[in-house]
Amino acid sequence: MAWDVTVVSTLAQCYVDRAATGVGAVAEMADERKLAKYSNLASNFTFQPIAVENPGSFSLSTLEFLSDLGHKLSSFSGEERASSFLFQRVSVSLQRFNSCSTARHFRDRQRSRPIVTPALILTFLLLTIENYTRKDINKNNNNNIKFI
Repeated sequence: MAWDVTVVSTLAQCYVDRAATGVGAVAEMADERKLAKYSNLASNFTFQPIAVENPGSFSLSTLEFLSDLGHKLSSFSGEERASSFLFQRVSVSLQRFNSCSTARHFRDRQRSRPIVTPALILTFLLLTIENYTRKDINKNNNNNIKFI
């Protein structure tokens, strides 16, 4: 499985008109762009775009993917709240991304470079999801698990 995360700002000039059409409209547009970008990916890969608007709206396919992943984590781990924990982790990562995005122009005066970059936050999000899923899979010692 391959995935690509994009967080789009509904306040960006190029998205304002689309954002005015409804909640999640910009995330859906970003989702479609990612699908087009990776349309030539080898057939042995399953591609899942992760598209989120910075206020917190997910594209429909992202919401379905995270919901399915959360249900699978719950069934493998026995923890009924695993799905909620996954969404909480994603939510906290998005909040961190937003704070970095808002403050990205502030620089550390001594080093003259960004304190935290949005790319670092997205990397953290992916590692969080990957580590969370591996922890639950290893907990049950089931090596035949295949996610969507």
